[in-house]
Amino acid sequence: MKLFSRMKQKQFDDHQLVAPTAGEIVPITAVPDAVFAQKMMGDGYAVIPSADQVVAPINGHISFIAATKHGIGITGDTGVELIVHLGIDTVTLNGAPFDVMVKLNQAVSAGQPIVTMNRQVIAAAKLNPIVIVALTNLAEIKQQLTLTPGSVNAGDLVATLD
Repeated sequence: MKLFSRMKQKQFDDHQLVAPTAGEIVPITAVPDAVFAQKMMGDGYAVIPSADQVVAPINGHISFIAATKHGIGITGDTGVELIVHLGIDTVTLNGAPFDVMVKLNQAVSAGQPIVTMNRQVIAAAKLNPIVIVALTNLAEIKQQLTLTPGSVNAGDLVATLD
C-alpha cells in the first residue's frame, strides 16, 4: 500500500494521461494488431510492459469491465472515453491472468492500481502482453492526443489532450 500512497500523491489534471504500466511507451500505430494500429478503436498509445501492475491512465470512473477481464473502460472526468486493453488475443484466456481491483462505476485517479496481470501466464500461452490505451471518442469531443514515447514507470505522465 505504500507504493499506492506515494503514487496517489501525484496530482494530474483531467487533460493528462499516464502510463498504465512500466515499460516502453509506443504509439498505437506500433501495436501488432490491425484493429488498434489502424486506429479503428480510436487514437491512443501502448506500453510494452516490464511489470504486472496496471494503473488508471486518467482521472474518471470505471465504465466497463470485460467478463474475461482483458479490457477495462474508463470515462474521464472531461468526457473522454478509453479502453485499457490487456494484451493481444488474451480474451482466449478467459480472465486467468488478470486480477481486477476495481468495480463498475468506481471513481479512479490517474496512477491508481486497477488490475494486475500475470505476464508469465500470457507468455506461456504465446500471446503478446502489450497494454493498449485506446481513446474511443476523441473525434466526438474534438480533442487530440499528444504522446511522449520512451521508457516509463507506471503512473508517469505520457500524454496530454488538447
